[in-house]
Amino acid sequence: MTFIEPDEFIIAVDYRGFYGAGLNAPEIAQLHEAGVRTMLQHPIWRNIETSFGHYDWATTDEMADLAQRGGVKLLLQLGEIAPAFFPDDWYLRDYTGVIHRNLYDEGAARAGGELNDYSAVSYWHPEAWAHFMAYLTACCERYNSANVQCMYGGSVHGGEHLFPSLRASFYDPAALASFRAITGQAEPTHEIQGLTRDWLLATVGQRMIELQRLFVDATGEYWTHFHRHFYMWPWTGDNLVEDIYRLLHADTDAPHMGTYSTAYRPSCANEGEMGARDARNFGIQMFVGSEGPQGLPANTATAIAQGFRGFITGVLLTYIGNTRVEPWMFANIAASLAQWRAAQP
Repeated sequence: MTFIEPDEFIIAVDYRGFYGAGLNAPEIAQLHEAGVRTMLQHPIWRNIETSFGHYDWATTDEMADLAQRGGVKLLLQLGEIAPAFFPDDWYLRDYTGVIHRNLYDEGAARAGGELNDYSAVSYWHPEAWAHFMAYLTACCERYNSANVQCMYGGSVHGGEHLFPSLRASFYDPAALASFRAITGQAEPTHEIQGLTRDWLLATVGQRMIELQRLFVDATGEYWTHFHRHFYMWPWTGDNLVEDIYRLLHADTDAPHMGTYSTAYRPSCANEGEMGARDARNFGIQMFVGSEGPQGLPANTATAIAQGFRGFITGVLLTYIGNTRVEPWMFANIAASLAQWRAAQP
């Protein structure tokens, strides 16, 4: 049995961690009345670890309390945005030398909030990675229960790719030392191919296995959140996604759950088809973005036909114009859920 029950087809996403505009308990209760049973929140690492090794759980405790008062379960998507007080060599670095600390990533920028000015730790620095894993472990130990489950977002910067989208970002000192030790060459190429690709699979791929074992051991399942923008940003590592999936499936037969936000975004072409192919090929129970409640009427039949497991639906989403909760949103959610349930065998 997975955390998401068989008759659940919409996970409501609340973006208070990123944008500050979150649902209140009565609004969450309205989601429950419309048929939603699970909500997803994004705790921000830097808001929790306020000084080195010290965790302030207040904001995440509030998320859990709101979900409980609204009558829904809660998924906590961890890994978003590291603290900025670590040593310089703990962070990713791009090929121009820019350190990924409090960095505004124009290529991935959204409508303000926490997604801009992010920090991201290195996959290769052993102390940085151990510290990150200790943080994830502490979150799991505090929150995992029958009604709350921790999951991983998919990248060390909290985004939708293995690496940030601004520039190739595997040039921190620990990364370069790793590349030289494994390949005998001076440094990786800016785009992921040849020796660079082989090295990343041998190193970052193993980090993904190590990380997801933590969640399999804690919950009996694991989640991924990878997108397929490689045709636009080839240095982000999205062309490694299928190989990462293969590594994970070779390591465990635990249920693989997935979220994939951009399946039906107009600017993302045929990403829905690619996400559906991944779901089929790797047995992923994939929940895809509906483009808000307003996208549910147009996208529900397509998502069902493509074999997706359900939707992740952000209610308050400033970048698509949803700045306040309105009755039509709950009506669209209820109608989509009825359509999903009617399509089940």
